[in-house]
Amino acid sequence: MNLESLKEDILIDIISLLSPQDAHNLSSLSRLLHFVAMPRALSTIRLTRPSQTRAFCQYMLADVGNRLCWLQNLNVTKYALVHYDRPRQAYDPRVVGVPDSDAAALWLD
Repeated sequence: MNLESLKEDILIDIISLLSPQDAHNLSSLSRLLHFVAMPRALSTIRLTRPSQTRAFCQYMLADVGNRLCWLQNLNVTKYALVHYDRPRQAYDPRVVGVPDSDAAALWLD
């Protein structure tokens, strides 16, 4: 049986049981699955790097009316707005990261 041959309400029920990451992966398989899975994929977002923060803000702001309404849980770590020369420095309390003004400015939009 083809997953796309299921009725939309059945697909939504099945996708609701997936993790947001699995729903995101499923959304890339076809237009129909993208349309049905993206609400679950966007329901929980965790930002851990400035590059993720920039990409997330740009993506959400590109279509606020159809994307922002699905966001239920947004977790922004302290590392999401700070740049480190090397990733391991983020865990060294002696190293102070440089604020990423590009990532932070996107929150002001």
